[in-house]
Order: sequence, then structure tokens, then C-alpha cells
Amino acid sequence: MRAAEASRDHASVHKPDQLRYDYEAKLTTPDDPSDFKLPDFTVSYEGDTYYWEHLGMLTVPSYREQWERKRQWYEDNGSWDRVITSEDGPDGGIDASEIERTARKRILLED
Repeated sequence: MRAAEASRDHASVHKPDQLRYDYEAKLTTPDDPSDFKLPDFTVSYEGDTYYWEHLGMLTVPSYREQWERKRQWYEDNGSWDRVITSEDGPDGGIDASEIERTARKRILLED
């Protein structure tokens, strides 16, 4: 259910016509197509591509460890500068307005 909630809230961000996103699109390494990750969202805007990860369960040790390995994979493959993350709030909810602010700042390059 968490992925569905994140998908709905990320999709609710008012988006310009040029902004496109895919849910869990395969991202492969340049050298090995069998080495891949599934970012929560792959977002494209005006020729730039970003990978959005919603970190919904960082308080769960196995989830945190999995995220750290995925983060390292992004770094090792030169994609870390294009990764955007969001997290659940203290109450476990998703803050759609914070997601929108982040998208506007990082993707649309608005202040």
C-alpha cells in the first residue's frame, strides 16, 4: 500500500506538459544490462532525467540497509546527482505539499 500511496501523492503534483514520469522503470548500468534498479519514479523534464525514491520505512533496519545498498549503487554508477528522495512524516503520512515543493525546486528549478 505504501508504494500506491506514494505514487498517488507524487502524481498529484501539478505538472507542466513537458514533465513525464514512469513508475518503477528499469535503470541499468552502462556496462551491464543485467545490473539494474527500479527507481520508484523516473521523471523526465526538458531533456533531464531524475530518479525519485520515496523512503517510506527507514525505521525498519532491513529496509534501511537495502536503501543504503541502492544509494551506493546510484553513486557507483554516476546517477546520485539525479536522485531525489522523500520520506514519510513523523506520523507515517506522506506530505504532498513537501513533495510538490521538492519537485518544483529540484526538477522545475523554481525557487
